[in-house]
Amino acid sequence: MEKNDDKNKLPLVGFFPLFYNLAETGRAVQIARRFIHMGGKAVFFSHGGKYEYLAERINCEIVKVDPQYSEEYIDLLWRSSRLETFKNPFNKKILGEHVENEIKAFKKTGVRLIVSTNNWPCYISARASGIPLIFVTPRVIPSFTKYPEDAEFFISRFLPESIKLKVLNWYAPRTKMYVRSFKKIAKKYGVPPPKTSFDINRGDYTFYTSFRELLGLNDTDVRSGEEYIGLISLEDLFKNQVENIEHPRVEKEIMEHVNKHERSILLTMGSSGDPGLFLKILGALNKTKHGVIAVYSSILDENNLPETKNNVLLKKFVPSITWVNRLVDLAITHGGEGTVYTA
Repeated sequence: MEKNDDKNKLPLVGFFPLFYNLAETGRAVQIARRFIHMGGKAVFFSHGGKYEYLAERINCEIVKVDPQYSEEYIDLLWRSSRLETFKNPFNKKILGEHVENEIKAFKKTGVRLIVSTNNWPCYISARASGIPLIFVTPRVIPSFTKYPEDAEFFISRFLPESIKLKVLNWYAPRTKMYVRSFKKIAKKYGVPPPKTSFDINRGDYTFYTSFRELLGLNDTDVRSGEEYIGLISLEDLFKNQVENIEHPRVEKEIMEHVNKHERSILLTMGSSGDPGLFLKILGALNKTKHGVIAVYSSILDENNLPETKNNVLLKKFVPSITWVNRLVDLAITHGGEGTVYTA
């Protein structure tokens, strides 16, 4: 790719999403598409993932950057994000490989700005390259009002809820998970090291895809360089998916299914929900008489779907998740930002 040195044009912007995550990929693609419509040029960087085609769909070049993620490594990243393991997916060696190759890719393409949707090594690689960094990410919950099941372990189960909450709310903003390796690699490149885990996904500017009002934040809770931009809808991405499998037919099928039942339920967990939990909930709904629309996205293997009764309609994608939410009486989600705000 030729470097974009024309000062009269919008700069070449590099987008670095997690291509194995539909929500993170979708946010980056939606922003890039809008930037291109403004007359800008965009290039995507990728460590691999099945949603690369979404960037190709808006005619963007994808630059492959090592390491290219295996299914095993992607599974580790998912389990780590869900607190199912405390194994560090970014140890010093792996993180060093990420940063070194990302810096090479940035220099080769000549990008003038990096927009990252949770590719954490950008915290170091962009700054080491002297490139402004924007992180687009959901805002972490400032404090917990209920102790999450994911954080339970042998000892915690015997402690009162009030004590566990106090400990968790003291620890959460101060956690240093993964920080050690980031400090070591940041020092190597002369980049200011992160103090806590939350610092790793903050850029020179951080755009939170959250609403301050729903998080209960005051002006004093907002740092310099932070903006609350609200939900980045992925509706267009779902519509494009369904158009490939006969949009009108799917819409008619859903309407007929809802009209057959007195009460209807939507089950959706985006692309980041836990497959085991999805199947447990689906199994429970399968025993009811209610009409169920279960949107499994990439959570379940399309070639190995569970058997269900006639009251359950399994769909990989639907024409519009907003439209389906309006049709049903109840939405069951995994609490992800996109599914909650849409519902």
